[in-house]
Formats: sequence, structure tokens, C-alpha cells
Amino acid sequence: MVIGWLSARMLPRYRVLPGIAVNVLGGIVVLYVFGIAGMVLRTDLTVWAATAANVAFLPGDLFKAVVAAAVAAQVHRAYPALLMSPVRSAPAADPAH
Repeated sequence: MVIGWLSARMLPRYRVLPGIAVNVLGGIVVLYVFGIAGMVLRTDLTVWAATAANVAFLPGDLFKAVVAAAVAAQVHRAYPALLMSPVRSAPAADPAH
């Protein structure tokens, strides 16, 4: 949800480098903060130990953030109105009234 909200703020022109930043912020920082907090609350780990336990996942998560931004840039280039708000038509007049 964080990544989608931030990505929508970049439109109408989605760019790869800001997209990587959005993916890192929303997909790594936010999730790691809550994940580390959950590990501290549910286990006997300290904040430092819980953070260290997550370091092994960082290279893969960074790689996914880069790939996702590159794919998203191509998708938004091909479908520029993908995240635009739908236009709502006025309700039809009720002939009974």
C-alpha cells in the first residue's frame, strides 16, 4: 500500500530512480521497521540482533526493488492511464420519478 501510494504521487511520468527510492522506502524500510519491531516483541532478541538477522535478506530485497522499478517504468510507459482515477458518469435519470 505504501509503494502504491508513493508511486501514484510520481505520476504521470514514472521514472526508474525515484521508483527505486519508493520501492526501498515502502518495501524495505517500512517492512523492516515493523518486522524488526515484531521480532523484538515476540522473541528474546535485542533490536540490534533482530536487525542483524534481517541483513541477509537485504541484497535480494534491493535487487527486487530495482527490478520492480524497471518493470513499473515500462508498464507505466505502455499504459500511462493505469493509475488515473476512473471518470464516473452521472447516474441515469430514473423515469419512474
